[in-house]
Amino acid sequence: MPPRSSSSKALLRLLRPFQWIKNGLVFVPLITASAFTDLRAWLDAGLVFLAFSATASAVYIINDARDVTADRLHEEKRHRPFAAEVLTLGQVWWMLPLLVGIGGGLAWLAGAIAAIGTYLLLALAYVFFIKRLAVLDVFVLAVFYVLRLWGGHLGTGYRATAWLYSFAGFFFLSLSLLKRVSELQVEQPTAGNLLPGRGYTHHDHPLLLAAGMGATFSASIILALYVRGPNVAQFFEAPHWLWILVPLLLFWQCRIWLHVLRKDHAVDPVAFIVQDPQSWAVLLIAIGCAVVAHGMFVP
Repeated sequence: MPPRSSSSKALLRLLRPFQWIKNGLVFVPLITASAFTDLRAWLDAGLVFLAFSATASAVYIINDARDVTADRLHEEKRHRPFAAEVLTLGQVWWMLPLLVGIGGGLAWLAGAIAAIGTYLLLALAYVFFIKRLAVLDVFVLAVFYVLRLWGGHLGTGYRATAWLYSFAGFFFLSLSLLKRVSELQVEQPTAGNLLPGRGYTHHDHPLLLAAGMGATFSASIILALYVRGPNVAQFFEAPHWLWILVPLLLFWQCRIWLHVLRKDHAVDPVAFIVQDPQSWAVLLIAIGCAVVAHGMFVP
């Protein structure tokens, strides 16, 4: 039997709290609405954040149990608890109803049960079926991010605009395609010429690369059209500052694509953002531009 400390670390890795950063999207409707002083809304958004985190962790456990064979063929995923035989599903099965119950309960308290329920059903469909369907899988991954925005809207009552949904759809589609391109560059095909657990072959690389770059530029175009639109002045006192976000976003996206194409290992966009100092610098500049555009610190 492994030491208790090793089992605790394996259990923590199984839950993947590192990936919970994605759930921060539930706060975006509050930020875009400038509802910085609405403490009740922030509390509700926090409940939705925890609801998504608990539900996502349950899905990660199911996913790892389902993909244990394919994970053992992957350079990095073979270290996951199930693939490395540090834990078994029989040891942690009780966590599944507990995590789903916590997620559902918190979502019900915040009024976002529809978003959590939709996420859970779609995530299970993804784990058991969709992730092996080429092209459809990356679109569903993008939908997962958009569902977090919807959950933030339901929980706080602050609406996410059509502009925000459109931008998020293309932006996260580009990141989903980026992840698949990086996997195609390093993973070895199975006997059927498919990547382990996926519906892609190495011949699909040019198509995914072109689609990913197209989605990247589409997200920047949508942002530019929003900044140029007549309604932006209703929400920002100095909207011209938002123009800085357009080249800034495009620079960051092109840079991460360049990083992927130059590397000989798979890139997780979330891990890249967290560990990359330039990504943090871009984020801080973007926040600063948004703050100034709202009229703060402008005489």
